[in-house]
Amino acid sequence: MAVAPARWLLRSRVHHCIDRSVSGHLACRLLSDIGGDDPKAPVLKVDNKGAISLCQNPMFHNRSKHIDTQYHNIRECIEGGKISIEFASSEEQLADVLTKLLGYVKFLELCPKIAVVEIDFPSYIWPLSAPPPLVPLTCEAKNTSVGVTEMRRKPVLICCGVLVAVVVVLAAVFVALYFTVFRPRAPHVVATVVGTETLAFNVVPPVLNLTMHVEVTVDNPNYASFRYGDVVTVVRYHGAAVGQSVVLVGEIGARATQTITATVEVDTLKVIFTPYFPLEGIVGVLPFETATAVAGKAVVLGTFKVSARSEVVCEVTVYPLRNNATTQCTSTVHIGR
Repeated sequence: MAVAPARWLLRSRVHHCIDRSVSGHLACRLLSDIGGDDPKAPVLKVDNKGAISLCQNPMFHNRSKHIDTQYHNIRECIEGGKISIEFASSEEQLADVLTKLLGYVKFLELCPKIAVVEIDFPSYIWPLSAPPPLVPLTCEAKNTSVGVTEMRRKPVLICCGVLVAVVVVLAAVFVALYFTVFRPRAPHVVATVVGTETLAFNVVPPVLNLTMHVEVTVDNPNYASFRYGDVVTVVRYHGAAVGQSVVLVGEIGARATQTITATVEVDTLKVIFTPYFPLEGIVGVLPFETATAVAGKAVVLGTFKVSARSEVVCEVTVYPLRNNATTQCTSTVHIGR
């Protein structure tokens, strides 16, 4: 019972071989009758070595005893030179194009070997007009074939699509972070004249010893440190600079607030030799103006940058006889300067 499937398979192979040999022999005779030439022995390509051995070897053995005498006709054809049998591997069976469901690449490889052509139908309706031209199939079994190229291109296109999608997602995330959490913002700068010291004051002879204390508060709202340059505070009297103070560069931490203190000593000579001092000295009211400038840059995540410059101008009215002062400040912020 174990050898029954093998016997059936071998018999089917031989039967199939016989059918093909008879058909080939008849076709050769028909072509010979039409053309008038002597028929040549057709070549029958078989991919089963057992069937070839059985056709060429007349030896009788147990596994072939069940084969009927009629199936030995192919052996007589081979001995008489009417049929020639050659071995062909399964990959070289041209008939598979018409008998089996092949893959795309294998189909394209076997098509030109049996002269299969592709009919390219134009816009007109055939056969109402001239028949369409026959275009040979441009299919080869090389790595440069259309099928192989398209199959290799598909993973590349998928990878490129995934890469583009990742880049788009990352770009969207960065844009969202830029306009929400990590958006660079200008620092808030507030300057205040916290006090004035009038150590000496006289109109005739003119004497003035005046010192101003200015506090500059910088609030950094960014998620990165804010690096500022020299903080310069200038004191003016009727538009003329009469004093200046410089605080060196520094850095304010992320989302932190820092207060910078500046002390400005007023140049007495520049004040008393102006034409405004005698009259204002008699009245006891000296109008000054302080201007404090803070410029720096904040960098978020090493990518988002913002440059800001803030200037605070204070109108300071000094009452030297009472040794006090009043102030009124305005602030201006410039982004990207």
